[in-house]
Amino acid sequence: MVTVSFKIDYGTRWGEALEAVYTLDGPGGLSVSGTCRLTTADGFLWSGSVVIDRPGRLVYAYRVVRDGAIEAAERGERHSLLVEEGAGAYELTDSWNDGDVPGVVSRLPGRQTAPVLAVGPGHLFCLTAPDLPDGEYWAVLGSTPELGAWDVSNARRLQPVGGNCWIFALPESEAGEAFEYKYVRLHVDGTVEWEQCCNRRADGGKGRKRRDDIWAGMGGVLPRLAGVVVPVFSLRSEHSCGIGDFGDLRRFVGWAASVGMKAVQLLPVNDTTSSHTWRDSYPYSSVSVFAFHPIYMDLEALAGSDLADEYAAIAGERRRLEQLDAVDYEAVMAMKLAFIRVCFERRGDDEMSQPACQAYFRDNVGWLKPYAAFCCLRDEQGTADFRKWGEWSEYDTVKIDERRVRDPSFSHEFDFYLYTQFKLHEQMTAAHDEARRLGVLLKGDIPIGICRDSVPAWVDGRLFHFDGQAGAPPDDFARDGQNWGFPTYDWDAMAYEDYAWWKARLRHMARYFDAYRIDHVLGFFRIWEIPSSQVYGLLGHFRPALPLSVAEMEEAGFRFDTKMTVPRFSKRELDKRIGAEAAAAYFVEDSGAWSPRPGADTQRAVMETVGPGPLRDELMALLADVLFIEDKERRGFYHPRVAAQLTSAYVGLDASQQAAFNHLYDDFYYVRHNGFWREEALKKLPPVVGSTAMLPCAEDLGMVPASVKGVLEQLEILSLEIERMPKEPWVRFGRSENNPYLSVATISTHDMPPLRLWWHEQPDAAQEYWTRMLGQAGTAPEWPNGPTCEAIIVRHLACPSMLCLLAVQDWLSMDEALRSSCPEEEQINNPANAAHYWRYRVHLTVEQLESADSFNRKVRKLIKESGR
Repeated sequence: MVTVSFKIDYGTRWGEALEAVYTLDGPGGLSVSGTCRLTTADGFLWSGSVVIDRPGRLVYAYRVVRDGAIEAAERGERHSLLVEEGAGAYELTDSWNDGDVPGVVSRLPGRQTAPVLAVGPGHLFCLTAPDLPDGEYWAVLGSTPELGAWDVSNARRLQPVGGNCWIFALPESEAGEAFEYKYVRLHVDGTVEWEQCCNRRADGGKGRKRRDDIWAGMGGVLPRLAGVVVPVFSLRSEHSCGIGDFGDLRRFVGWAASVGMKAVQLLPVNDTTSSHTWRDSYPYSSVSVFAFHPIYMDLEALAGSDLADEYAAIAGERRRLEQLDAVDYEAVMAMKLAFIRVCFERRGDDEMSQPACQAYFRDNVGWLKPYAAFCCLRDEQGTADFRKWGEWSEYDTVKIDERRVRDPSFSHEFDFYLYTQFKLHEQMTAAHDEARRLGVLLKGDIPIGICRDSVPAWVDGRLFHFDGQAGAPPDDFARDGQNWGFPTYDWDAMAYEDYAWWKARLRHMARYFDAYRIDHVLGFFRIWEIPSSQVYGLLGHFRPALPLSVAEMEEAGFRFDTKMTVPRFSKRELDKRIGAEAAAAYFVEDSGAWSPRPGADTQRAVMETVGPGPLRDELMALLADVLFIEDKERRGFYHPRVAAQLTSAYVGLDASQQAAFNHLYDDFYYVRHNGFWREEALKKLPPVVGSTAMLPCAEDLGMVPASVKGVLEQLEILSLEIERMPKEPWVRFGRSENNPYLSVATISTHDMPPLRLWWHEQPDAAQEYWTRMLGQAGTAPEWPNGPTCEAIIVRHLACPSMLCLLAVQDWLSMDEALRSSCPEEEQINNPANAAHYWRYRVHLTVEQLESADSFNRKVRKLIKESGR
């Protein structure tokens, strides 16, 4: 039995009490949790103790309670202790963690989680403080001779142990009686920086005592990093084969580190192969959330010296593809798969029998097996739509095993996909190892959705809703909204399985990345779901949601009619918009108005029966002209159609009804769901983001509920801050100098025009930015020159955000000799176009970047001057 005593100095108000909430992870995976109620004599110094009946790792945090409700809780890294058998007793004196040192700081490069320390007899001083430049130290000074007697020349240096934790052990024989102490920072030039707080106090005497303190000035010296965002497919090097690959990524990381960058962010790198056409270039429509895309294979590294002749044989095609300005997806994919197959046929059997390969297969069999089977059947059946696979339409692991035994051809193809993933794993691991060696954070991307025709849809269909399509409401980039085509999640089914699917996904990703972008984090609060019969995001609604009852609407003064859920027009308006002949063909008179005929009453039906052109576009717009959408699960309850004020149905209302509708609309979208969606997110996000030590970063753009900010802050998930997409809808530009520390600052994303193109396409906005944000007089230039782009980059580097990650196009924009002569070609994606071809490539090779001495000196200088 071991007694653990907790002690903390924390001022409380009348009626408040403190608790220590702890978990002990003991041997054999046994875990014990509990709560220790603390007591106080003066309302400031709180103490209590618990008896632990086994050794293990004790993790705990303090919280303030009143009448059973939690009033406040610590933020950041939790306290920890290694409880040793036979230790007798521990006395733990802690500082309250207000979040001045966010726990996620320990997830940055070179900052491992603080170790769980053993405490021997005596005093162990544990200080949470930032890393220091070479030659500088943290130290402790105190009132006793053993702690230097306040003489700086005798300060006791602390030793770093990882995770921003620094320690000094004072033996029991030197502890003496009660004493006072403080921490100091010893600078290279000999100056001493004392922490700005009262003297700390400690009890003397014998025993195992630990002081868990936080540097009083910690909040002002938090680490800030600069980095670059680039899709792997956009990279280019002298070794490329028509597209960026994992070898290019390793080289690019080296360049980034050489100019002082500490982070490289990518787009998703999962396999998206569905149709074997350029449409598979969409990186957010993965057929597996685990498998890497074969297109990212470094063929030169794969070939090695033993297949150098075979690699030389494709030199002509490789040169042709490398000379293109953009990716030729289909040609590159064909070349890469063919060469991978050559390597597999030549040495696959030997490599797959090696211990490393066998261990990889063993550790990943849960996803590798269905993935390989899916790929084989997709190619055999000529479609990724597993619903058309007959006897294979439902995944059956036993049947797959049986076929592998009886069908050598199937088994050989199956092994080809296993081999391909193993080689991709080796190459991506090499890139990640290089990033870690150089202290560079590698940030991946977690798409919010999956392809409808994919491995998880085939194997884990119980976790998804296939009667809807995930998307987004209309915004500045897509006036009709976005329809991504993904199935939506059945969160109840996910919760029933303790979010095991999400946890496995992130734990696998953590093998290759140090941080990740949560694509459309709003999907954890609610998702925008479009009925499968419709196409435009305009006809979607939030799920889960609290739809309106007829009684609620009437109470608000709005006279609801079910006809408001159906497009209704006058004959004159239809004749004007689509012509009399088309009006008669697609609409029918109904109670004095004209509504769509059966068979032409959904957008999906129109897409399938009417060819592309003005008529189809107009019919799609007419079918979206409704005021309400009925909830499919709660009949008789309704969602106001987003942006309904732009419909002719709204225009047809009288002024009082428009006012009543506006009141319902504003409350529905901006007030009604705040608490509801907050609770939804707090059910899902903690177990998911807590499943790994990766740094979580949100993409929280768009129609953002008011509750999002608080949830992200509570869970220490970094927000995304973009000046031209401010979180406050009443301002034109956000100010980067006001960004929260727990955030990622950037100028543009892959869904936006890069800096130069935006400036040119939005002259009014550019003029306002020129005047208000940059403080310049006169007329803004049509295109921003190098100094203007540099000034914008400097603004972002100077901001408080933990991470400043800028697109490679935006970094290059400040060098007029290096930047692309075709900024119109630099936008990676057009979100308004669901069939966009993702093929952008950087016009410079990594080798050219490495030799750009003037540019590299400037980047290095700007980063250093910004304190990043």
